[in-house]
Amino acid sequence: MVALSANVHVVHRGGQTGDPALAAAASVSTDLAALPPVDGFVVATPTSTHAEVIESLLPAGRPIFVEKPLCPSLDQARRLVAAARDRIFVMDKWRHHAGIEAIRSHLAAGLIGDPLHIHLVRWSIGHDYDDVGPLWILAPHDLSIILHLFGEIPPLDYAHPHLAGRPEFGFTAGLGSSTGISALLDVGSLSADHLRRLTITGTEGLVEMRGGYADSIVLVKAKPGTPRPEIVELPFTPNMPLLAELEAFLLFLRGKGPAPHSSARDGLAIVERLTDILHRIGG
Repeated sequence: MVALSANVHVVHRGGQTGDPALAAAASVSTDLAALPPVDGFVVATPTSTHAEVIESLLPAGRPIFVEKPLCPSLDQARRLVAAARDRIFVMDKWRHHAGIEAIRSHLAAGLIGDPLHIHLVRWSIGHDYDDVGPLWILAPHDLSIILHLFGEIPPLDYAHPHLAGRPEFGFTAGLGSSTGISALLDVGSLSADHLRRLTITGTEGLVEMRGGYADSIVLVKAKPGTPRPEIVELPFTPNMPLLAELEAFLLFLRGKGPAPHSSARDGLAIVERLTDILHRIGG
């Protein structure tokens, strides 16, 4: 936020720690009551504390931008939406990724015909969070991509853990219905590398993005199953999605831009679907 020329005041329970990010802030305190008047809030706390922190900020009446997921509890998410759905937004950075935006434009232009299926792969090395399992950190990204590209998250069809009896390590889940697009999510934390891939199949071809730092989209210009199809690359200019979403939030606070992409209702939709998946796999 400081890099975007915002005047930043920080509440940090550990106080001033020598962190360069804190040193650049206008002020650092350990008490929310010590904050001066501000235009909006960014909540960057452990996932398990999101609901508590958001509820403590609601009386200020200012917009709140919280790191994904909205919270790790369906009851908490519903309570937050009921309390202030028009003032709470979720930092789903993949909705600001230049590659995802490029894909959305290509889909709108009919580049692959009518979309039929989206396949998302997200594997990571281990897990760095102590308060929630890795699926609460990884899967919201892919659910937000589905929401951004198609305007809704299909209902859950099936879900299986990668390791029987150990749902915390990952899952494969199928979403969809007989009348809409289907989706396949492959999410896990038992990998030797970070893997990110998105493939969308349509009636007239498919598009694919390989990796979060890609600078092009792969286009297969043929109906599914066509032998030896033409394959081309469609370049786009990469961006820093986190910076882009924070910049968008600042413009919104200044009255110069629309509200952030993910509303509290969108955050609730993601929590609902992830809860469905975790219940199915025994998580």
